[in-house]
Amino acid sequence: MNIFFKPFAGPYSEPKTFKEAFWRYKWTVNFIKKHWNPDWKKFLDIGHRNIFTSYLEETFGVKILNTFGDLDRKAIYPEGNFDVIFCFEVLEHLCNPLWLLDCIYEKLDSNGALFLSTPSRLQINWATCHFCEHSLDRLSYLFEKAKFVVTDRDLIKIPGSFGIRPVIRKIMGWFFFPYPEGIYLFLLKKLKNQDILLCQR
Repeated sequence: MNIFFKPFAGPYSEPKTFKEAFWRYKWTVNFIKKHWNPDWKKFLDIGHRNIFTSYLEETFGVKILNTFGDLDRKAIYPEGNFDVIFCFEVLEHLCNPLWLLDCIYEKLDSNGALFLSTPSRLQINWATCHFCEHSLDRLSYLFEKAKFVVTDRDLIKIPGSFGIRPVIRKIMGWFFFPYPEGIYLFLLKKLKNQDILLCQR
């Protein structure tokens, strides 16, 4: 039973096929390409293997490992640290996203890169399968709490659709949301020790 009242929520944030999600994948890949480092060797994708994992492997010619298990409690991570960790549209499904970010921090190399995406919209527009879609302000606080710093950000705009509910969602977003709704892409790096001390003051 869904305890959240989301009268205008839609399922459009959960693509079921590669074709349906291709526009997101292409945008995300272009964001990664902008920061690509040929010296990166070890890659981890948060969550079970999916069609996007394979697409990333084919695009960049790399091998990507995955996590297993409940990301809210105690997921199973491959051994060792990683140059790059991908975490695409995961945070919004979790009850405890800080726990996941803490685990990622431990598995990421000191000079590694975390590519992360998550939707951010007005609450009545949240997808019914999402526990929470965080505002940019809350995401910034969450990243800082987990000792990450945002070094780049981009926005994947969600394509419009027809019908009464999509129109209501768009109008509500215009009037009540302080920034454009959509899926936000982030490049995150670990805070250095001196930066962590400054944040704790």
